[in-house]
Amino acid sequence: MTTKTLWMVLAIAALMSVGAIAEDAFAIKANIPFDFMVGNQRVPAGEYTFAQNGSSTMIQISSWDTRTGLRVLRHPAGDNTTGSPYALVFNKYGNRYFLRQVWAGHGVMGAQLPASRTEKEEMALSAPAKTTLIASAVR
Repeated sequence: MTTKTLWMVLAIAALMSVGAIAEDAFAIKANIPFDFMVGNQRVPAGEYTFAQNGSSTMIQISSWDTRTGLRVLRHPAGDNTTGSPYALVFNKYGNRYFLRQVWAGHGVMGAQLPASRTEKEEMALSAPAKTTLIASAVR
């Protein structure tokens, strides 16, 4: 294999990997009408952007209105049973909401957030969670 051919193969491989990373990236925007928990952190109601860059295991949650910015670990969520390609799923215990899943498009694997210590405590003390779904817009 000549040097020129080797460079061409490497360039094509690099372009293909950039395309694969771009497919895994998403950014959606939603107006959340209630305060909610992400991990053990309380987040005020407001307009938020939920983003994942490439194959990152983190989701970036940010809001200009509430001056909030945080990153949270995520896991694959499995099948989307929400009925909406762009959706946020919250578990509600009493009057507290916990962000559980982020869905960002047709054919995109959803992101599942692990239950925090606070949510596990609520699970033990409360009746079963009520699921709240917020359909969101693509950004």
